[in-house]
Amino acid sequence: MNFFLNTLSETSWSTILECKDDMDVNQQWDDFISCFLNIFNQSFPIKKIMCGNNPKSRHFRSPEVNTCREKLSTLAVISKYDNSYKVLYDNEKNKLRNLLIKEKKEYCKNEIHNSDNLSKTVWKVAGTLASITKKHTSLNLNVDDDSKINTLNRYFANSCEHAGSDPSTSNTIVNIMENSS
Repeated sequence: MNFFLNTLSETSWSTILECKDDMDVNQQWDDFISCFLNIFNQSFPIKKIMCGNNPKSRHFRSPEVNTCREKLSTLAVISKYDNSYKVLYDNEKNKLRNLLIKEKKEYCKNEIHNSDNLSKTVWKVAGTLASITKKHTSLNLNVDDDSKINTLNRYFANSCEHAGSDPSTSNTIVNIMENSS
């Protein structure tokens, strides 16, 4: 900010401020804006940043998905002002959802097919599909061996129930496994 202010104060504005009879006001404005924008762009260069992109979702980005996203974005804006586009928006949203499911299935299937460690990859895919985040839970296993076994069985049974609560997720894992064999 200091660079910008110092450069503005050190710039000679005399050619712009002089009002000559033969100088057009539009020309003065063009000279001013050109000089100002040049200083502004030097002081505040544009920096590219990642915004709102989940690195995991990049696996599912085909040109068809990107085109559908752009169209959906446009329809979302239009449908806010004209309700007749609401049906088109809903149809495009369903199309995008189906495309993403198809892309995700294909990606997971390829991950399993190309894997050297099948069990590790299947758990990784299952975690991705169920959106499971790593969390550490204390199980308090200061009991006898039978109680430990029962406690662990209940813990894993409950965690699988919650992971498969989304029907599309649990069916996807089964479908992928059936198609990969």
